[in-house]
Amino acid sequence: MFNFHQFDNMKYAEEKLDPTVHELDDQGLSRVTLMFAATSGDVFGLQKHYLEGHDLGTPDYDGRTPLHAAAMSGQMDSVEFLLQIAGVDPEPIDRWDRTPLDDARRFKHAEVVEYMEEFLRTAKEAEEETGEEDVVKEAEGDDGQGEGKKDKE
Repeated sequence: MFNFHQFDNMKYAEEKLDPTVHELDDQGLSRVTLMFAATSGDVFGLQKHYLEGHDLGTPDYDGRTPLHAAAMSGQMDSVEFLLQIAGVDPEPIDRWDRTPLDDARRFKHAEVVEYMEEFLRTAKEAEEETGEEDVVKEAEGDDGQGEGKKDKE
């Protein structure tokens, strides 16, 4: 179960545990490499984290997310990946009450600002349309499964 031999290879041993490595150590390293990938525009690094199942919207100790880092650095490809593929929250707020869009504006990354404003506008319009549909269905007594509320009673 544990790996104590100095010549044991842990790389391919799924059933062995290394008692010297704490789970949070791996998470911390992942967080650092994830933030670095977002800041430097390393979309392949972001894809790797995404495919490994990491939550790309998890903030660091300052409440900053990879989207904050990508927007602040003007990394358009990273911003697109995080919003379109990874589906992270487009408006997380850090400890200074700033969103990624605020950071892009602050550091004068016009292309990122324009893209994020359009993304947010489109998302809000879609949310409003979806909200209106739900209100209409509820008013009609339709629960989305073809049965009205009156049919169930």
